[in-house]
Amino acid sequence: MHDDILQKLVKKYLNDECSPQEIHTLNEWYNSFDEDDDVMESLTPEQRQQLRQRLMSRIRKNIATDLESDQAIVSRNRSSRKIVYLVTGIAAMILLVMGVFLSMDHHKVTPLDATSADMVVFNTAKRIQRVTLEDGSIVWLNPNSKIVYPRKFTAASRELRMDGEAFFEIKPDVKRPFIIYSNNIVTRVWGTSFLVRSLKGGVEEVSVITGKVSVRLQQQDDGAEIMLTPDQKVTFLKAGNVLKKEGELKNSPVRMWQKTTLFFDNIPLRDVLPTLNKKFGVSISTTDESLLNYSLNADFTDQSLPAILEMLGKSLDLKYELNENQIILFN
Repeated sequence: MHDDILQKLVKKYLNDECSPQEIHTLNEWYNSFDEDDDVMESLTPEQRQQLRQRLMSRIRKNIATDLESDQAIVSRNRSSRKIVYLVTGIAAMILLVMGVFLSMDHHKVTPLDATSADMVVFNTAKRIQRVTLEDGSIVWLNPNSKIVYPRKFTAASRELRMDGEAFFEIKPDVKRPFIIYSNNIVTRVWGTSFLVRSLKGGVEEVSVITGKVSVRLQQQDDGAEIMLTPDQKVTFLKAGNVLKKEGELKNSPVRMWQKTTLFFDNIPLRDVLPTLNKKFGVSISTTDESLLNYSLNADFTDQSLPAILEMLGKSLDLKYELNENQIILFN
């Protein structure tokens, strides 16, 4: 949908001037996860808030209708709260869309300056933030980490600069490699998932989960690259100004990004957390003992831990804080 048409529809919607067909068109826009920065930037802060509230209200109504049609029941009492979370069909799509609007205030995407086409995202929250780039690639940005990227990639390549730690899920594009600049190293990928750690005064490494990447030193002009395949990583050794290749990744920063499938059938959260801890090599706990009484029905198919935490947050209305491999859940 063209930006100008979409902007007019959004403003008509806020003024209660949309026809049923126009409302249907607008619903298709946000249900298809087509979040357009230009459209949102054209609205005032008050209009953005009003739009978010209305969409959330409609989303909640759709969720309730969809769950009712699948005979899913949500019940609450003093001793426990039973939650049914369905990661299939319309409900999953609506929950993901709701997450986009809920997360808009948690990290800010802004131009580097008034004349720059580059965008910068700095995660000041204490949890991992999902950032979707214009090509459909996804960056999971850790706390106190930053990425800088163009508003629109060129026809020849896709380039991004980063500081801190981020996990990348890159959309394949045989005509445009994806290149990441992080302090001393350059990572080139074509379509894969991998973790880049580039901590100031600390570790610099690239760990591959799926696909294949090449890594070289930024100051190296001879074109020498190290190829990495799944379950391999390369570490920058400052003492010798060299890259060291290793295999058999077992450290927890990588394990939490490895996708798995888990099923929970009316399982209390007190039993769910140990399963997640063992599977992903982390330590998830809560300061609120009442949360452990929540019962969970869930089908997490082919999901990483951050994706599971994101789904738990949306379905159970929970938040979390991340401190290395320590994760604290709270309301």
